[in-house]
Amino acid sequence: MKRIVYDATIAPAEGDSVSKGVKRSTPFRFGMPFRASVLHPLYHTRASRALKERMKLSPIIIFFFLAGMAVLGFADFSIKETSGKISPALGTLIYAIVAILPPLLWTLWTRAHEPLLITREGVTWAAVTGIAFGVFTGIMFLLFSLGVNLSVGTPVVRMGGIAVAALLGIIVFREGWNWQYVIGFVIAAIGIFIIATR
Repeated sequence: MKRIVYDATIAPAEGDSVSKGVKRSTPFRFGMPFRASVLHPLYHTRASRALKERMKLSPIIIFFFLAGMAVLGFADFSIKETSGKISPALGTLIYAIVAILPPLLWTLWTRAHEPLLITREGVTWAAVTGIAFGVFTGIMFLLFSLGVNLSVGTPVVRMGGIAVAALLGIIVFREGWNWQYVIGFVIAAIGIFIIATR
């Protein structure tokens, strides 16, 4: 079965001819079988179900969860350490400049071992992500420079962000929810209120 693989190229726009004149309405996915890529919505649904069935808390997933928590916590600590020592705007700019180094090295390493997948939609959302994190970091610099305590600002902002992200997952991506989600949202809201008003 023929496979389509992009090598650091932009996916053709809708209506472009690909593979012997066949038209397609969605970008091909990396390594996706040709027929499956043409029937992309059906393929995506089956793939999502298979992913949910396979996704379990393996040791490597737990490790990355813990690593993400540690790095995120240290990042907020670093921002707090800058309060009163640098202008929030300049601190955010330095953050943005330095933050390019890890993903740059990661991209170069990935490119040396396998092709890179690039689509217009992926580039757009990656840019939106960069803007969102830049604004978020600027807000954190500003909050801490205004004297907000690390033990208050971080939990309130992070817990609120988690609730918003989970809600978007349920509404936009149609992710499943149950009473545990509802109870979790309530507990998060109560926790934010208690921490913010302590």
